[in-house]
Amino acid sequence: MLLAFHAGAQSVTELVVGGRQVAGLDQQTVPGVSYAPAEALAAAFGAELQVYWDTVSLQLGATELRLRLSSDTVRTDSPGSVALNGELTEGHAAVVVGDQVLLPVKTVSAAFGGFITVLSGNRDAVDVRLPRASLTALGRSTDGGRERLTMQLSAAVPFSSRFDAARNTLTITFQRTQPRQPEATLEGVLFEHVNLVTGEDLTEVRIRLAEGSRHVLERSANNGGWQLSVALDAGPMPGAASGRGSVRITHLPGQQTADLAQAIAGLLTAQDLEAVAVSGSSMSTGAGTDVQLLLLNGAQASVAYLADAGSDDALQRALALADGQADAIAGLRRDLLLGVYADLEVGASVAASLAQDLQLEQPPQGLPLLQLSQAAGNGAALWLSPQQLADPDLPARIAAALARTLESR
Repeated sequence: MLLAFHAGAQSVTELVVGGRQVAGLDQQTVPGVSYAPAEALAAAFGAELQVYWDTVSLQLGATELRLRLSSDTVRTDSPGSVALNGELTEGHAAVVVGDQVLLPVKTVSAAFGGFITVLSGNRDAVDVRLPRASLTALGRSTDGGRERLTMQLSAAVPFSSRFDAARNTLTITFQRTQPRQPEATLEGVLFEHVNLVTGEDLTEVRIRLAEGSRHVLERSANNGGWQLSVALDAGPMPGAASGRGSVRITHLPGQQTADLAQAIAGLLTAQDLEAVAVSGSSMSTGAGTDVQLLLLNGAQASVAYLADAGSDDALQRALALADGQADAIAGLRRDLLLGVYADLEVGASVAASLAQDLQLEQPPQGLPLLQLSQAAGNGAALWLSPQQLADPDLPARIAAALARTLESR
């Protein structure tokens, strides 16, 4: 019996991603397919994870993987289960088991350039080797009054950015990356200089901005690799120059939503309204901003504003979007009931205008969304389907809805 127990203990298969052990490998829920907990697997790849009520999105570099989220563990490979950068491809859906979301290891690895080796013998393991990238080019271009810094990378790798306001310096850090060229410097108009600094397993691009310039990060696929751009302009910050109103548009990382946000901001600016597009997964406090909009990806179009849930279904949706942060949702609901967010009419008005101009089938829904809480009631979250994102008239419709809300304040 002791020998049998020992042999059983040794048969547990490990999951190792980029040299990092990921707990919770599941090879029983879907026979023949390895699954792993969503948060742990995304973190091992360095991917940004978003879990919605019917889809899961992972973003790494300019690569976006969208998986159908299902409780059906039999047909996980049915058509339409996987989309890579907006195009359907083969693979397996994400699954919900109890209160846990699991992701298919092979599908995620294939999307982000990982190479899988199955080890057996003294140690049973699924080993995923992650690609390393080269920073192949660092360049500058101009377009009218705007300036753009571009960084070309050969493979999908995680990156982060931080802005030091005291030094007016933006630092972008690429993990698992080495430059193909030695350290370089670059000078411009809306930035003073760019320095390239290398570490043991990373590359930093440090950009000293000129006084008064502002920046937006944008990603796009490029020649088999991807490109990160820093778009710079010298325009005033939202609310600084126009008394007609200001709009802050927050979008998920990704080329489609970034382009959409920039287009909306441009249309509003042309109407003498202050508008800025920023990348993120939730709203900021947006001090001095009159209206905020959060752009999200979804299987179907819908819009929500900050309010307490009006039904159990609405509450469950808010909890799902909070990725299990039930305590935080409970605290937000308590604050809403106590009137901490006294003025919720602006967000409701934004949502109503968007639903009207986009002709949404579902009416606007008041939800205790953590993503909207920092906006203090002056914003709405808009989920857009792939079909809507392909509509060339979408920016104009959204801009019209936001402008009408500002005019009716």
